Amino acid sequence: GGGGGGGGGEAKRLIHGAPPGKAWAAKVALLKRTFQDTGRSTVESDGFATFVQDEGHWLKPYALFEVLCEDKGTSDASQWGDHQRLTPTQIDSLSSPGGGKYVACRFYYWAQYLLHLQLKKVSEHARRKGVALVCGMPCATGDRSDAWSRPEFFRDGRCLGSPPTATAGGKVLGGTSWGCASYDWERFGREGYGWWLGRLKRLSTYFHGVRLGGALGYFRVWELPAGARTGLGGRMHACNPITKEELDTAGLWDRRRLCEPYVRRHLLERRLGDGWVGVAERF
Repeated sequence: GGGGGGGGGEAKRLIHGAPPGKAWAAKVALLKRTFQDTGRSTVESDGFATFVQDEGHWLKPYALFEVLCEDKGTSDASQWGDHQRLTPTQIDSLSSPGGGKYVACRFYYWAQYLLHLQLKKVSEHARRKGVALVCGMPCATGDRSDAWSRPEFFRDGRCLGSPPTATAGGKVLGGTSWGCASYDWERFGREGYGWWLGRLKRLSTYFHGVRLGGALGYFRVWELPAGARTGLGGRMHACNPITKEELDTAGLWDRRRLCEPYVRRHLLERRLGDGWVGVAERF
C-alpha cells in the first residue's frame, strides 16, 4: 500500500518509461519509505512474528541475500569476501533479532508479510466465488538466494541454457545462457526431494493448482559452464552416454577427431581465401 496521497503520482513519475532495473530500484525505494513511515505497527504484531517464525527457513536467507547484494553492490556472491559462503547457523544469527543484519532484513520480512496477506486474501476470495487460481512453477531458479544459501543442491560452476539450433536456411543460432543454477538431482533424491516439496507446499497456501513450467527440465537440461554468454559449449545433463563398443561397431574409431576441432590451413584457405590469415590470428 502507499504511504500517502502523493505517493501514487511520485511512483508514476519515477517508474513511467524507466528501464526494468531502474523501475525496480524506484519501487524498492518507495517501499522502504513506506516501511519507515508505517511499518512499525506491522513488525510489532503477533501475526508478523508468527510469519517470520514459520517461514524463516526461506525468508531469512532470502532477506539476508538481498541485504548483502545492497551492501556489496553486486549479486555475485563470489565477490562477497567472508560472506561468500555462510552456514545455516550463521545466516540465522545474522538475520535474527540482535544479529548484525537484522534491522536491514526486517524490511524484506515486512514486504513479504504484506504480500502474503494480500495474496492470501485474493486466494480466499477466489475460492468463495468458485474460481481456481493456477500458478506456474518454473523448473529453473536464478543464481540468487537459494543457490547461495543451499549450495549443496546445485552443481558448482554450471548454469542452464538452451542449445544451438539450425534454421531452415541453414543458419546456426548459438542458443542462450539463462544464468540459472544447475540442480544436483542426486542430492535432492538422497534428501527425499524436501526442497521441492517445500516449494509446492508454499504455493499451495495461495493457489489451487500448479503448472510445472519447463517440464523437460525435470529430466534433462542443457548445461553450460558458469558465465557462458551463449548456448555454445554445453551438453545435455543427464544423458545416455555412447560407449566405446558402440562407436567401434559403427566404425568411428578416431574419437579424437570427433571430439576436437579439426581446423587446418588448407581448410581455412578453401573457405576464406586470402582472408584466412586474419581469422586464424584472431580466433
